[in-house]
Amino acid sequence: MAEQAGHLLINRQRITLAAGDNDIDTGLKQTALNFDPDPNMADRTMVLPMAPLDNWAGVTHENPYYDAGTGTVHVVINNPGGEPVVINVLFWDPHTSIGPIDVDDYNVVEQPPI
Repeated sequence: MAEQAGHLLINRQRITLAAGDNDIDTGLKQTALNFDPDPNMADRTMVLPMAPLDNWAGVTHENPYYDAGTGTVHVVINNPGGEPVVINVLFWDPHTSIGPIDVDDYNVVEQPPI
């Protein structure tokens, strides 16, 4: 895995998903942040499906999160089928040096009624 000065900001992986939830270590890490407040590294992380996209049918994922034990971003990817499936995925964490960004959760967050 390529790394420069403690950073890994993009990682393409081929993953075999078992049925159900799979906790995936993206390998992404960033030791220096340039903007405050900026969405944290896990919130900035993008999970991009890659071909063959048919293998992604029914596959979903949660919001990425930072794992203090590994020092990297993880994401839970769910394979609803009963059989393993192989997916290709690109994980990308745009570095704060390219500028601040804004992010929404991957999953709908219910707003309380007013």
